[in-house]
Amino acid sequence: MGQQQLTGSRTPAARTPRFAPRQCHRKGCGRSFLPRQWNQRYCREPECLRLLHRWQAAKRQQRRRSWPENRRQHAQVERQRRIRRREEAHARQVERCARISSVTTAGDAPVSRAWSRSERIVGYFCDRPGCFSPRRPFSRAPAHYCGDLCRQAVQRVRDRERKWKQRKKKAVATRQSYDRSRVWQGPRERGRHEPTGQATNMTSGRPIPVRNYRDASRTALSSCETHQEVRKDDRETSAGRRPRAPPSA
Repeated sequence: MGQQQLTGSRTPAARTPRFAPRQCHRKGCGRSFLPRQWNQRYCREPECLRLLHRWQAAKRQQRRRSWPENRRQHAQVERQRRIRRREEAHARQVERCARISSVTTAGDAPVSRAWSRSERIVGYFCDRPGCFSPRRPFSRAPAHYCGDLCRQAVQRVRDRERKWKQRKKKAVATRQSYDRSRVWQGPRERGRHEPTGQATNMTSGRPIPVRNYRDASRTALSSCETHQEVRKDDRETSAGRRPRAPPSA
């Protein structure tokens, strides 16, 4: 029999998530989710996103109406809109009276107001996403939250993102300093990390191979390497004139 082979499908190993699970930052949600990015604050549920976008639109409208010039422009636009709607309603009423012989005194149908002007949304509400509660009264500095719970929730999220940025910045600085030290280290330090016989000398601007030290008896030397300086006053090595040796007895 040959080697047994596995033909069944094998489930791949689960990948370790990069970030730990966290709770949705919108007030009233409380779902736990796995973030895809370090600064993801909210889950991706459609209902949660719809309510979040509604709160963000109300907050943008509140900031815009805090300026007097914007309030005057908005009042003028709303005045023109009301005049246009009255004219359209009057035209429809005349057309209806022309078709019906009897005179009716029915008024215009009630029109629902915009949700941003609803009575349950106060003028200045909490800065925590999803919270429409009014801000708590203040004596010195303006308050931004309805209570300590919303303030602490926002502070936890900001601290988490601030610490992540600090760790990321520290890791990048450490990596850059390590690379810089590797680039600017001297030839002697680089020689320690090079294999034997591959060290280089950068003093002349270009790498020069350094000869490896080996056994002199096994190394063949050229004529240039065997040339040695000969002293003139050395009788054994000097090739100049010297007296004849005395005759042997």
